[in-house]
Amino acid sequence: MHKAIGDLPVLVISSDACKGLENAVNAVFPMAEHRECFRHLMNNFVKRFGGDVFSKMYPTARAYRESVFQYFFK
Repeated sequence: MHKAIGDLPVLVISSDACKGLENAVNAVFPMAEHRECFRHLMNNFVKRFGGDVFSKMYPTARAYRESVFQYFFK
C-alpha cells in the first residue's frame, strides 16, 4: 500500500480494529490516523450493549454539525 500511495501529509486508515493490522499501519504510516470502521464499531457495540442503538448511533456518526452530533450523542 505504501508503494501505491506514498507518504501523504494527511491519511486516515479505517479497518476492523485487528491488533496486528493496527501495529502494521503504525509501522508503515506512523503519522496516519487509524480508526475502526463504522460497521465493525456498530457490531461490537450491539454485542456489548444490545438494544436499539443503531437508530441513534448512525445519525450521530454521520453528523457534520456539532449541534446535530450532540443531539444524538446525548
